[in-house]
Amino acid sequence: MGLTFQISNSIQSLSENLTDHLKNSKRSLFTPDVIVAQTEGMHIWLKEQIAQKNGIASNLKFLQPNNVILLVYKLLGGKFKKDLSRDNLIWILFQLLKENKFSIQYPDQANYIGKSPTDEHYKRIGLATKVADLFDQYQIYRPKIIEAWNQPFDGDYIMDWQEYLWRRAKVLTQSKVPDKTEITRFIKEKLEENDEQTIQNLKDNLPDIYLFGLSIITKFHIEIFEKLSEKIGIHYFLVNPAPEYYWTEDKNEKAVSKWKLQHNKLNTEDIYLIGNDLLTSWGKVTSTTLRLLYQNDMIFNIEDVTAIEPNTDTLLHAVQNDIYHNQIIFPAKYDPNYFQDQSLTIHAHYTIAREVEGLYQYLIHIIQNTRKPIHAREIAIFVTDIDAYAPYIQAIFENGPIKFRFKIADTEVVAGDSIFNTLQKILELNTINFTSENVLQIIESKYVIKMFGFTDLDKIRAAVKAANIRFGIQGNKEDETYLVSWLYGLKRMMYGICMSGETLYQDVFNENFYPIDLIEGYDSQNLISFIYFIDLLIKNIQSRKYARNLITWNAFVLETVHNFIYFPGEEMDEDYQLLEKKNKELNEEDTIYTEEINFEIFAYNFIETLQHTRRNALFLKDGITFCSLIPMRSIPFKIIGMLGMDGDHFPRKEQNLSFNKMLYPRELGDRDVKENDKNLFLETLMSAQSNLYISYIGKSIKDNKDINPSVLIDELINYLQKRAPKEIKVKAQIVYQHPLYANSEKYNRKNDNGLYFYNYRLANLEGLASSLKINDAPINHQNVEEDKELQMIDLVRFFQDAPKTYYNKVLGIYYNEAIDVLPEEEIFHLDKLQTIQIEDTILQSGKEKEILVNELKLKGVLPLKNPGLLTFQSIEQELQPLLLKFNTLTKNESNIKNEFSFKLLNYNIKCNLINIFNDELIIISKSNKAIDEKNLIYAYILNLITLYNELNISINIIGKNIFLKSIKKHISKEEAKKRLENLLHLFKKGEERLLPYSTTLILKGKQYIELVEKNNGKNLIRMISKDTHSYASQYLEMAYKDGLENNPTLDEDWKEYHDQLIIPMQEAFEEINEPQDM
Repeated sequence: MGLTFQISNSIQSLSENLTDHLKNSKRSLFTPDVIVAQTEGMHIWLKEQIAQKNGIASNLKFLQPNNVILLVYKLLGGKFKKDLSRDNLIWILFQLLKENKFSIQYPDQANYIGKSPTDEHYKRIGLATKVADLFDQYQIYRPKIIEAWNQPFDGDYIMDWQEYLWRRAKVLTQSKVPDKTEITRFIKEKLEENDEQTIQNLKDNLPDIYLFGLSIITKFHIEIFEKLSEKIGIHYFLVNPAPEYYWTEDKNEKAVSKWKLQHNKLNTEDIYLIGNDLLTSWGKVTSTTLRLLYQNDMIFNIEDVTAIEPNTDTLLHAVQNDIYHNQIIFPAKYDPNYFQDQSLTIHAHYTIAREVEGLYQYLIHIIQNTRKPIHAREIAIFVTDIDAYAPYIQAIFENGPIKFRFKIADTEVVAGDSIFNTLQKILELNTINFTSENVLQIIESKYVIKMFGFTDLDKIRAAVKAANIRFGIQGNKEDETYLVSWLYGLKRMMYGICMSGETLYQDVFNENFYPIDLIEGYDSQNLISFIYFIDLLIKNIQSRKYARNLITWNAFVLETVHNFIYFPGEEMDEDYQLLEKKNKELNEEDTIYTEEINFEIFAYNFIETLQHTRRNALFLKDGITFCSLIPMRSIPFKIIGMLGMDGDHFPRKEQNLSFNKMLYPRELGDRDVKENDKNLFLETLMSAQSNLYISYIGKSIKDNKDINPSVLIDELINYLQKRAPKEIKVKAQIVYQHPLYANSEKYNRKNDNGLYFYNYRLANLEGLASSLKINDAPINHQNVEEDKELQMIDLVRFFQDAPKTYYNKVLGIYYNEAIDVLPEEEIFHLDKLQTIQIEDTILQSGKEKEILVNELKLKGVLPLKNPGLLTFQSIEQELQPLLLKFNTLTKNESNIKNEFSFKLLNYNIKCNLINIFNDELIIISKSNKAIDEKNLIYAYILNLITLYNELNISINIIGKNIFLKSIKKHISKEEAKKRLENLLHLFKKGEERLLPYSTTLILKGKQYIELVEKNNGKNLIRMISKDTHSYASQYLEMAYKDGLENNPTLDEDWKEYHDQLIIPMQEAFEEINEPQDM
């Protein structure tokens, strides 16, 4: 019985004391030890610490403060299993907000909700959720308000609208669930009654409560624990960064004298009662907790706990030592070498991706240069928005050359490829947003793939695109939207599976369509499964039209999971278990509210509940732990990283509701997320044992302007500047601005500027990996094959844009590459690719205009209704000059293809020649320029290939301009071979390093040659990069920014490109006279 306090700066020491307490307790073997800790991460860490010291950690029960109070309530004879929670209140308030009496009595709130059938429901559930949050907080932070509202109303004042809602809610729930103030009143009454049997039951089942590492504890809980200490043991284990000093804000004489007496500091000078700048600025939450305990005269039985004084051998340790000693007077400056030891570094980046990549490179560098081994479990990375960063962490740490073991903990359950994520997508789907891309995103779930046996999603995506499915389940005939609907598109798919060819067909309903003949044989099962999936999905959406009660809707959710995502088998999925648990909790809560509601409101609330549910089973697993800031607070790690520490995200800003009754007046211990974040930053700083890495987005990717870091970073830099010698500029020493691109020359400079990038193609990976005790995975090397397969088109693209090939194929970097997203609306304006498709159809079809327009509409190529006809006529008219040239060359011959491969050097080159008419290969240029450089390169390389392979094919280029060009057959097979080999040598060189080849640098005729003679390659690239952004290759510009112009072989590289390709290519063309109208 009684209160005890253990206070230390070291949570490790506190855990050892707790372990001793547990070991020496005389409880029954079957009575669990109840420990109250604030986070799941702390629970797991404590279990490990107890197991390490005692050899076993068993029968430990970790609870939150509210759950402990509910446990005490039950042990003292309370008849209810739960209290009135936020989730209970939401639906009760949702019902009360629509009552006529409330609308009449409180018109302002009723007007906010409105009467619109759509908005009313969403605004009502939104307001109910906000008020339920406040009522939940009032019970903890303003229990006197709730106690007053629980008293009979005497009618002497006008009732506030919140009070009205609370009183009405209590009428509906009084016989079912008590609120927290009623539970605490019941506990106090039972303790005062002191019934021997009741108290003994409490002592037998709950002899002690251990409150461990709580940074935040409310007055509400302190008072109930103080009362409980009269009957059972209440043991506080508190972290205080400066336990030997009185640094809290409360400087009244009584509080100070009491602290001096309890800590044997009667002779302490008052100057030492002033707090260190960082301690007082960031530690207000810890200060408040201590003040609340001193205020209640509770701290009197303090047990000795070993405090661990931080060293002063590094910058990080020196700061920790200042805080531990509450330093306010600095007799000496920090050692200048501290600012180069990298124990405390701050890193600014352009993007989240670069921020995570910077962390990855930092870990490699630190671990490689650390003498003592560092294990993965000794590293923790705290992230302000773990859900935003998780995909980048996954991508970079899974695909990096050095494989770190890692786990991403406490992400939202709806994040990533999970049951919950897929369920959310299905529940959010309705008749309005039933679009191609929304549906295709659902089938990309690994759960849906497994459930329906999909084998090739790319083929399904291609079929949906070919069927022109865009939006709507059925569409209608009047506006022709049925042509882009799911039912029409699925019919085209089904008939395509059953029939051969894509000829016009009319079904029994006299509906014309063209079957999609894309898939046959085994692949048809893939498409049939997809059609079945869509059929189930449509039925699921159609079944939501009728209102149901909450229990029935919960059953519907479980049924949806079973039909589309996962059906429980022998191996139970963790997400499914969590879903079942959540479903059970909702069913228990929903017994209070039994009215029927529509699906949209249920789904809105259910999805919001999912979005606030987080995974908590991955803390301190085998590997680096990535998590949000709170779960692992105060836990010591050798290396701690903090990502996303920019001013907009940290510390968080309190978003208060105007009708929050806790705003005025504020009370000691009130919730304050900003101060909580600041305290968390202090705890993290003190928990880092060897290195603290802080990172934020410091530059705008759009305009390169500075973005402010967290104000706490500025405070830290200012503090360090005060402690630094005059000649040291702290910001320049410990803040590193990373470049936008990972392959920047700013990395790995000899002057050791603190920027490191380990390029796995250049580094000795075996040596690096062996130095990393953290790495278990084998290094994957790319073995060079004797014969490399090379697509002809890739060879062509290399000479069209060598920087792009290098960035894409070698570095794996893509800039602004278009993502293959299916269109979700009907065609209104044709893009360039669609226009080209229609032009090719006009050129090669030979059909009448009316028939061709109808065919293109049914196939989804033209806009619907009259705009489709007008678009076709416009394209046809503009195409007439090109059509004349095309007909002159083809002479109504059939279009044939020629696929073949040949070996040259160590390459097996695969070719696919198309648009061949009577030995005339036609390249159609859609460029309006006088010279189409890309197609010239394409045509020249094609010509070399046909000459070398002795193919009797002429290569022609036709375009909309007045020129018609044809490649001359003026060289021998041997010469063609020699030229191809030269080009392959250049291609091989381009696989190894960045080369300046680009059609951007090709100018016509003598003007081009003169430019090359007058300017070396370096100057030419500079001119192109700086003066012609309107048409310069983006990848060439990036290469220039990344230092291509400093390449010592640049002039030689450019001359090779010029001599081996440009000059021979220009000599190989002749001009053909324009054909006359026939």
